[in-house]
Amino acid sequence: YRARILPYLLERLSDSRAADAPRYAEVILAVIGPAEKADFIRILEKWIGVASLARQARLKKVLKQAGKIS
Repeated sequence: YRARILPYLLERLSDSRAADAPRYAEVILAVIGPAEKADFIRILEKWIGVASLARQARLKKVLKQAGKIS
C-alpha cells in the first residue's frame, strides 16, 4: 500500500499551492523513508524559494527533521 500511495503524496505536495505546502510536508514527513528522502527534500527546497517567511520557517523545520531520516 505504501509503495502505491507515496508517489501520489509527493505529487500532491509538488503540485500544491504555496500556502498549503508546509502543512502537507508536515503530514507527509511521517511516512517518508530513506528511498523517498531525496525527492521529498527536492520538493521542499523548491517551495522555500517562493514561500513567505513564516512558511519558509515551517518548511525549514521539516527539512531539518527530514535530514534525520536514515
